[in-house]
Amino acid sequence: MRHVVVAVALLLFLPAAAKAQTQASIAGIARDSSGAVLPGVVVEASSPSLIEKVRSAVTDDRGQYRIEALVPDIYSVTFTLPGFSTVRRVGIELAGSFSAQVNAEMAVGVVEETITVSGESPVVDVQNTVQQRVIDRQVIDTIPLSSNVYNMAGATIPGLSSQQPDVGGVNPGRTTAVPALSIHGSSNGDQQLFQNGIQMMSAARTSYGLGGGQNNAGTQEVTLDTSAGSAEAATGGVRINFIPRDGGNVFAGVVYTRFTNHSLQSNNFTDDLKSRGLSTPNSIKTNWEINPGFGGPIRQDKLWFFASARYTKDEGYIAGMFYNRNANNPNAWTYDADPSRPAVSGSAQPEEKLRLSWQAAPKHKIGLTWQEQKDNPCPSDVTAISSPEAGTCRPQPVIRVAQTEWTSPLTNRVLLEGGFLYSRVQSN
Repeated sequence: MRHVVVAVALLLFLPAAAKAQTQASIAGIARDSSGAVLPGVVVEASSPSLIEKVRSAVTDDRGQYRIEALVPDIYSVTFTLPGFSTVRRVGIELAGSFSAQVNAEMAVGVVEETITVSGESPVVDVQNTVQQRVIDRQVIDTIPLSSNVYNMAGATIPGLSSQQPDVGGVNPGRTTAVPALSIHGSSNGDQQLFQNGIQMMSAARTSYGLGGGQNNAGTQEVTLDTSAGSAEAATGGVRINFIPRDGGNVFAGVVYTRFTNHSLQSNNFTDDLKSRGLSTPNSIKTNWEINPGFGGPIRQDKLWFFASARYTKDEGYIAGMFYNRNANNPNAWTYDADPSRPAVSGSAQPEEKLRLSWQAAPKHKIGLTWQEQKDNPCPSDVTAISSPEAGTCRPQPVIRVAQTEWTSPLTNRVLLEGGFLYSRVQSN
């Protein structure tokens, strides 16, 4: 069976309109020392992650401004107006679709005078109603779980549950499959998957539009919307958005790896469990992963790349199940458990991803993502009541996802976005 998902998005975001913003923003008000609003203030947000380095806006007649389409990073915000001291706010941390409220109080002063204000970054989003959690690099490196983002979400977000829980890698999940997540009793069939804000699946999670395996080296962050979704959301379940990692003007790389086996696993199999009839517990046979990524400039300040690859192999012993001594014996049709050969279930998954970013003009950015995945579950469908001989080995054809998007923050009032996503899935 072959299934193709094609998604096209063209959005016009206006400040007074409801929006399905997939990138962060900074907004606020500029006032003078008396509390009066200041129109005409030039506000600049700068960060090394911005391809154009600095993005600016001008306050309106109410002293308000908004800078859209900011990538996750730590920003500095500078307020400038002739006749007033320049105010600089530093350490503004953005993630997901968080809208940081950054205000400024400007005093009359000489042009050369700059007042730098440092303090804690805003943590409360007063602009959006969406309830969103972000899984960043620190969480991925710290939480003692497999690198599967779905397992991390189920373990770290209150109220969210997964149908395929994992504890320390004992239950390895297939990388290219999309585990079912639900929040506060929602239907797990309503789960939706996005890449850079463009939907990767059909109307429900149960469709064949997969491509859910995302390697950590090639992913900047993952955001999960758990409630208060936008008006265009077709369902009310968990919405997961993967943000690909862009290259920059400096060549840089990262390698993520993990390894464990049965010898490194502790044992909590007690005599009490054994007396209740459990012959052996679930345990790890071998789990390992190699995930390198590397990127940099193709042309300084114009064209960048980031390439990543991932290969995983996860195998686990199934509790209470063993290989059959009578397998392939035409003279014996009964199951005879071989305690020296515990049943094993596992899978191997290769994945490659390439991201190109092009600054076509100061206010026009084009991105292209190409991703290929393959799933090799062998054997699968092995349980405590199903022997390995009854399991299946069904290597899947390549899952291919291609996406391009265009972003243009024309003014501090108008943001244009357009995108196209092609997802090809063929199942045996």
